[in-house]
Amino acid sequence: MVAFTVFAALVVLGVAIRSSRQLAAVAAWALPMALLGLALVSAPDLLEQLLFSGSCSGERSPLLLTTSAGPRLLPAGR
Repeated sequence: MVAFTVFAALVVLGVAIRSSRQLAAVAAWALPMALLGLALVSAPDLLEQLLFSGSCSGERSPLLLTTSAGPRLLPAGR
């Protein structure tokens, strides 16, 4: 799937780009836009980690218990 996507992108670039100057402009914009896209799609996951666990370490909050009925908070004192 990735190979086909790369191939399709190269075909589109080969048909659309008429000069090396255009190619340089496309290459100069591609990386920043890809990083911006990655940041936009990762932001919800980052916010979820911050809100539910209080950190970005990936560890779950000790006060959050996941049950078959869904997540619930543990009573204080445990």
